[in-house]
Amino acid sequence: MRFLVLAVLLAACGGASAQQPIENTAHSGPGPLEQPATGSVRVEARTATGGKLRLVGERSAAMRAAAQEMAGHCGVDNYVIVQDGEEVVGKSSSGELRTAWCVHYMCSGASPIPPPP
Repeated sequence: MRFLVLAVLLAACGGASAQQPIENTAHSGPGPLEQPATGSVRVEARTATGGKLRLVGERSAAMRAAAQEMAGHCGVDNYVIVQDGEEVVGKSSSGELRTAWCVHYMCSGASPIPPPP
């Protein structure tokens, strides 16, 4: 009787199937449900000695874009980030404050602008 039940179960499942080998490969890129990291940068201000950038989207991807922007302005490895963090960038129509992550940078060799007296 047990043999008959086992035979019926195997037949219903398509027979005994061979196990698939385990793949030992590295993950290469986003899977079907993952999206690639997207981020960009918006130039808020630029002077001869530095500037201010607003990061848009995924922060680490936006920081890579910001590094390219700063290198294009100051030269490769010729800038220093003097401040970064969340800042108020405006108000919504309902009066709520809008914030964004901003990066302030100076080109290396540029003298900092002294604060007003």
